[in-house]
This record gives sequence, C-alpha cells and structure tokens, in this order.
Amino acid sequence: TLLDVGCGYGSLLGMIQERGQSFDYHGIDLCEAMIQVARLKFPGARWSVGDILLWDADEKYDYVVCNGILTQKLEATIREMDEYAKALITKLFELCTVGIAFNLMTTHVNFMAENLYYRNPAELLAWCMTELTPRVRVDHAYPLFEYTVYLYRENAPGLIYGAHREKVGA
Repeated sequence: TLLDVGCGYGSLLGMIQERGQSFDYHGIDLCEAMIQVARLKFPGARWSVGDILLWDADEKYDYVVCNGILTQKLEATIREMDEYAKALITKLFELCTVGIAFNLMTTHVNFMAENLYYRNPAELLAWCMTELTPRVRVDHAYPLFEYTVYLYRENAPGLIYGAHREKVGA
C-alpha cells in the first residue's frame, strides 16, 4: 500500500502505471482542484482532500511518500518550517508500516532563494535517527540541490536487512 502526500493531480500514480507496477494507492493533497483532476485521470484510485497533519487516517500504509512539500517555505520563517518539517515527518512515519521517503533542499549550495526551505542533511539525519529510527538512507547524489531521506521501521516485513539478520542469526 502507498500513501502519496501532496499528490497533486496524481503524476506518481501515472508513473507507477506506466511502468506496469501495481500498488493499492491513496493520494492526499490540500488543493481540491488538483484532487478533482486526479479523480478524472485515475478514477480507480483513492483520493482525499485535506491537511495530512489534521487527517485522521483509519489505516496505515506500507509506504508513505512526500515529494516537494518541504522544498518551498514561501513566507514562513526558518523556525516555522523546522517545526512543520518535524511534525510532517513524524506524521508520515506514524502512518507507515515499512518506510517513508521525503525530499528537501540541501544547504550544500552556492546560492539560496528566499522562498525555498534549506535543511542541513547531517542535522536532519541526526534528528531522524534520534527521534524516529536508526534505519535510514539518504540520497544526496542527484543534481537538483536537494536530497531524499528514506526512513524504515526497524522490524519492517520484507526488508533485506531483516531477512539477512534472520539467516545469520544476528
């Protein structure tokens, strides 16, 4: 199962379908107009309009993804964005049974735009590992001045480290 937070008009679901993959997909976005378009494009999927922080989910999802929500800060202060980011990441992790993925702008840049939210990857990683889980991956290798963080539950079913640990008896 996959929850796509900030799904917009459902482009991730389109990519999943183009690749012939199948997920029990659920998209949520603040913008009702985007969800209306998503419902027209992908009538078989589940769509919700709302703020994920206020959303009372009646289920958990294997994976929860969030793309682009933590890159724009618009008029918010850095402190407000830091608090929002922690609340959002915590909520995403509460909703997953296997793991989450989200992206942010890196502080390792030569220019910063006033409307974007930049977060030091080392500081965020330390917070995630202290507050949520030690099972993390970070991809800081792609050329968009951003990075993606993957957080996994310690006992998530089907992850390689879990199967490997059982085989070696660790």
